Amino acid sequence: MMKFDIPYIPDRDYTRFIQRHRSRIDSVHFGLHQGPVLDSRLRFKDVETVRLAEQLNALSVPRNYCLLNSRFMAPDRYFDPLFLTGLMENLEILMERSRLDGIVFCDAYLLNALSNHGGDTLTGLEAVPGINCMIDNMDKARAYLGLVDQTAFKRPSKLVLDRSLNRNPKALEAMVPKLKNEYPGLRLELLANEGCLYQCPFKPAHDAQIALTNTGLVRERGHEINRDQGCMKVLFNDPKLLFKSPFIRPEDINDYSHLVDTIKISGRTLGPGFLKNTVTAYLQGSYDGNLLDLLDAMEWMADLFFVDNSKISKHDVETLTNCTKECRRCDQCSKLLDSTTQKKSIQLNRYRNPS
Repeated sequence: MMKFDIPYIPDRDYTRFIQRHRSRIDSVHFGLHQGPVLDSRLRFKDVETVRLAEQLNALSVPRNYCLLNSRFMAPDRYFDPLFLTGLMENLEILMERSRLDGIVFCDAYLLNALSNHGGDTLTGLEAVPGINCMIDNMDKARAYLGLVDQTAFKRPSKLVLDRSLNRNPKALEAMVPKLKNEYPGLRLELLANEGCLYQCPFKPAHDAQIALTNTGLVRERGHEINRDQGCMKVLFNDPKLLFKSPFIRPEDINDYSHLVDTIKISGRTLGPGFLKNTVTAYLQGSYDGNLLDLLDAMEWMADLFFVDNSKISKHDVETLTNCTKECRRCDQCSKLLDSTTQKKSIQLNRYRNPS
């Protein structure tokens, strides 16, 4: 039975939810909630690392991974002993007071800076290349794993493959046995529910904008930019493109069970309600509601469209998965939009006059 890597956020009800389902949870990933923002998302809640460690310890899941996967940092921080010492202190609290198996990184400069500063203290921690390293071929895998081998960190026990491979079965099926042969024991993972554009042209700049905002040098404008200039505008103007997104539905995860060991769930910035609903759907292997309710980057579209997941057949999924991506010669996504999707009417709340 497939197991999952899911986000963890410090929330009492969500913590209890994970505890109830921990037999199906392979690992959790989480950001630090104290000090500089070092992961690939904006921070909405401050929690002391000691308190975070206590909550992680209560989960009793097999593996915990700390997200240090920002695209970049302010350059001076790579050489700042106070910053690096503060980061090491947070990691040491997590190692001493809970279980910490590794970090997730995207910034190779940070990996080396932390390795040089932390030394032997880090030898028990894995350094796992993040999903935004976009590892979609053997050369990239070798490059990132070789980088880790040159640091104080342990080689990762798992590798998450780029979401594009979800819709490129020939490349995925060719790559997996090569990885397993070259790196015995390496567990492989796929991201199921990001729900962004296929090969999103905006992603590199979007990741950089989040990182720049997290330096504190500029104010956050990601939603505004995406709404007016980016992927949100593209999807609003042409909603059939949602079917090109390389999501894996709950009903289809077992189709990948012969290739990968775990499925990654995203959406930690959308709160515990979204996470409980989404994780439950993947644990059950089915969802009868609006597919958009499960997709991290497209969750905003659920206010505009209802995509009836129960009307998407296995044949539809097979067609999408093996798609040539030559949209000018195909109308499959248009037909699927027409047969599964209803546009929602805009409803305004009525307010009663208190007098």
